[in-house]
Amino acid sequence: MRRVLIALLFASGCTGDPQSWSALLKQLPGLEPPAREAAIEKFIAVKHGTPIIENQTRLVFLAKDKDGQAPRIVGDFNSWAVTPKGYDVSIGKTTRIDGTPWSYLESTSYTNARLEYGFLFDKEYTVDPMNQRQVPAFAGPRSEVRMPFFVAQPEVDEAAAAAKGEVIADTFESRSLGGKRRVCSVHDAVHADPACRHRQSVGCPGRPPFA
Repeated sequence: MRRVLIALLFASGCTGDPQSWSALLKQLPGLEPPAREAAIEKFIAVKHGTPIIENQTRLVFLAKDKDGQAPRIVGDFNSWAVTPKGYDVSIGKTTRIDGTPWSYLESTSYTNARLEYGFLFDKEYTVDPMNQRQVPAFAGPRSEVRMPFFVAQPEVDEAAAAAKGEVIADTFESRSLGGKRRVCSVHDAVHADPACRHRQSVGCPGRPPFA
């Protein structure tokens, strides 16, 4: 039945389709409950998943009930529900969309930000199933949001294609330690000019730093 409703909504054409989140919220009360759910799912499909990004800074997270429960949504945008006074269980609570198993949470972010977030149910943490972007983390995968002006980092996104750096060993005279000492440095390969490359001193293989 739901597939039939979604098909009918798509067949009706784009003239009456809401183009923004606020327009969708105004449309939903005039629909029957099954049609509301279909309209939400169509809106998400047209926007290519969640969260919905509008006006370059506005975020709208949408979540569907799991076993009749709506999740809290926490992430970088709300400091993972941590405040100066400690963890706040009220942060990330969603607003129910009447007559549907869907709820939403609105937030904002910088136009060039990259954010991570997840869904918190009573006994489970999950990524956003409507968001294809995921990143690994110590406690498990997280969903990722890239704002419109986020600058991708090829050495992270395309590790196989990124140019490799190099390890260089230097020898110098040490008056305090007496004699010659060797230090290894790691250069990335993002910049063609060696003078502009990032350099970090590390221990040479089999030796401590400045060995």
